[in-house]
Amino acid sequence: VINFMRIPLSLKSYGLIHYLDLLHFYLHNNYKKSGGIAMGIYIVLSKLTDSGRETLKEKPHRIFEVNKELEAMGIKVLQQYAVLGPYDFVNIIEAPDNETVMKMSIELGSRGSVELMSLPAIRVDDLLKILGK
Repeated sequence: VINFMRIPLSLKSYGLIHYLDLLHFYLHNNYKKSGGIAMGIYIVLSKLTDSGRETLKEKPHRIFEVNKELEAMGIKVLQQYAVLGPYDFVNIIEAPDNETVMKMSIELGSRGSVELMSLPAIRVDDLLKILGK
């Protein structure tokens, strides 16, 4: 079991657990400031179901309606890309916390039109600052 709350005392230990600890600490304590609210960056991979593909075909602008719903939840859509491969969309969002992203995932997933995978992320420049490089 990995104790993610432990903060590494030295970056000279290059074990995976130390990096995971460091990333966890950063994600929970050093969010980008946006409008006075601490906002985390998340990558959301979206895979449409059959009904989701049908909705997209019939109402392509539904994507923007969903983005407005996300804004009402406190989530800002920064970028969206339609992609080929196992996922249909890559979305980059800002959200105040993991709980808000979880609420989004449950709300959208319960509709049966999309399956989501949400990944907390930090910018590489910020990671290098943390590592002192």
